[in-house]
Amino acid sequence: MTAIRRAAWVVLAGLSALFALFGLADLLIGVKFDETMAPAITGLTLAEIEAQSAAAYRLIDHGARGGGVTLMAMGLALTTVALVAYRSGQRWAWWTMWLLPGWALAVLGFNLAVGFVAGEAPPQALASAPPIAIIAVVALLVDVPRFRRTP
Repeated sequence: MTAIRRAAWVVLAGLSALFALFGLADLLIGVKFDETMAPAITGLTLAEIEAQSAAAYRLIDHGARGGGVTLMAMGLALTTVALVAYRSGQRWAWWTMWLLPGWALAVLGFNLAVGFVAGEAPPQALASAPPIAIIAVVALLVDVPRFRRTP
């Protein structure tokens, strides 16, 4: 169990870095990074949306790229916390890293609340949120003894 505890920071840093990479892909590729999102929400492909309104497509692509910047920034910030403060055992970092599973579950909840078009498959991005949240929670709970206050 000690080896697993020592590896928790690696798991959390890796998951955070993964978010940063997803953000970078969104920034560089735009809305086309996940082409399953448009049909799931609108029932239309990206090509159909662009054919109906180039301006609307551009706005959607801008939103995806802007979201990518945010995702990348959050992922880099959490990666830094995991690599520096969490790794060195600073208690505040353990609490801060709960943003990772909370964020993944919030994204999942938001997407489920928006809803999807009947008959369309849910977007691929939805499949990553629950495993990331579960892995992060397990890593945090396994490592909790290291962050408990000593009397």
